[in-house]
Amino acid sequence: MRLAALAIVPLLIAGCGSDAPSPLERHQMERDGTAALADDTVILRGQGLAIGKNAFAFSADQERLVAALEAVLGSPQQPMAMDECGAGPMISVDFPGGLTVQFQDAAFVGWFLRGDDGELATDSNIRIGTPLAELQARSGYAPIADSTLGEEFAFGERLGGFTEDGAVSALYAGTQCFFR
Repeated sequence: MRLAALAIVPLLIAGCGSDAPSPLERHQMERDGTAALADDTVILRGQGLAIGKNAFAFSADQERLVAALEAVLGSPQQPMAMDECGAGPMISVDFPGGLTVQFQDAAFVGWFLRGDDGELATDSNIRIGTPLAELQARSGYAPIADSTLGEEFAFGERLGGFTEDGAVSALYAGTQCFFR
């Protein structure tokens, strides 16, 4: 019996340094619909961002999120204070490629994507340049009638965006500093 127990120890030790996700990580990925991503991949989600194998839900720490995004997207511009937002004072940080992340009291509260490179996408593969007709054919698309901000839409319960010239021109989730 002792010999059998000792034979298992090397197998247990071999699993300690593995890159395989832990049972908790597997559960979170299944629950959140996040498959293992390459370390240099950013996925826009209705409840935050996924960067590589790390999920950053709204409320994530500002310093940690900015560092993770900088490692993938490059150096951000200087943070900008937005004191006049209806949701309260916010800090926004712009990254190369058009991604802006918003913070309140050093906690991640929202993201906004604009630009035309189409590199970043949501977990449902919506990106800048996605044709409006394709978006309209998907379950979850709903135009926002009478928006004062332009041709605005909701996608599911947590994503929103804008279209221009028949294609997606901006995407967002979480708290925004929009003046309607």
